[in-house]
Formats: sequence, C-alpha cells, structure tokens
Amino acid sequence: ASSQRSQVLSLCVTEVSCSSGSAPTPRSARVVRMLQFCALGVLLLTGGASSLPRPHFAGGDVQNPAVWRALLGWAVERELVLLTTNEGGLTDAVGTLLQLRAQGVQSTLVHATSSLVCDAVYGVVPDGACVWTSWKPPGIVGEWEADNFRTILFVARKYIVSRLVAEGLGVLQTDTDTVWFVNPFALFNSPSLRPFDVIVQQDGPFANAGVLYVRNGRNGTGAGST
Repeated sequence: ASSQRSQVLSLCVTEVSCSSGSAPTPRSARVVRMLQFCALGVLLLTGGASSLPRPHFAGGDVQNPAVWRALLGWAVERELVLLTTNEGGLTDAVGTLLQLRAQGVQSTLVHATSSLVCDAVYGVVPDGACVWTSWKPPGIVGEWEADNFRTILFVARKYIVSRLVAEGLGVLQTDTDTVWFVNPFALFNSPSLRPFDVIVQQDGPFANAGVLYVRNGRNGTGAGST
C-alpha cells in the first residue's frame, strides 16, 4: 500500500515554484492544492486505518476540563499532529489532514477558531477531531481584534502545544500549506532523530515556527526541563 500511495502521489507532482522567504505564488498554491486532493484519492484507494482502537471525539473548547480529558483519551498513539485554521483555511486544513491519513497518520487534531469551523471539519471528516479555545493571551480584553487576529491565533496554538506536551504527548505542529510524502512520526522515531526532543526546520538564522515537533515535555524531563 505504501508503494501504491507513493506511485499515485508521484503522478500528481509537477513543479512547485516558491520564492524563498516570500508568500507562495498563485501557481505554487494551485500545485499544493492539487497534491492535497490527490492525497484524498490516495486515501480512498488505499485506506489507512489505525491499528489502535480510537474513541469518538466530539470536540469542544479545550478550556473545558471534560473536553480536555476526552481529547487525551482520543490520542491513543500518544503523539499527534496539530493543524490551526479559520474558515478561510478549511480547504488546506482538511487537505493536509487527508494527506497525513494517506501516509498512515490517524491522530491529526484541528485547532479551529470557533465551533462553527469545527462543525465544518466534522461535516467533511466525521471521524476527525477538532477543538477551539476560549483562552486568550494575557493582556487581550474582549473580542479578538481583526488586525491582530493571526498573531493571537498563532499564540493560541503554541499554548495548546505546550499543554499537550506537558501531558506527555509528542506533538507535531504544522502549517497547512505543506505537502507530506511520508509518515513524519516514522522519521522522528528513527534511530537518527529519536535522541532529540525538539525538532524544527531552519529558517535563516531562526527556527521556523510553522513546523515543529516536541516530545518529552513533562516537567523535569527532556524538553520539559528547558
């Protein structure tokens, strides 16, 4: 099945032209979307069911203790992918979720901006998982302002990552304008990367905050001791 997935995906790949450090060009954005929908075809052709029994997760506000407990119970593999989206990014978010499923990753959690966005996710992927949060960064009063919406949203996803990692989970937080050809957890758990608790991609002299993996985050152990 893995070979079949790779062959189908290779037929979908043409050419992606992105300028380094700039937003994707319209052409490259179209290619990314094409790959995402190709991944849906791969999913339908080859499946990708988890080998572990998974309870249904109805979603909700992660500030609700009952929702948080249900989320931890849903994450049976003890590692998950976190995607963040609003209504405008749903196509990319669902496409990325399906890409990851085509590679055998079943534990993908969508962090949405509202319950309405989660309803849309469940409408497309009924056995998916979606949450939102009523948490706001310190200093923010009232409704989230439109002009700093993206900044606040990205802070919120780091907040969710920190909570999940503190519970002992391994978390891959990734942007949705990505294309996945392999199971990332197989790579992170390989002998060459297994010793590392924090894995990021380099972006010039900085660490790119769009894609990062963190594990061993309980207080006093691994990443939790830093």
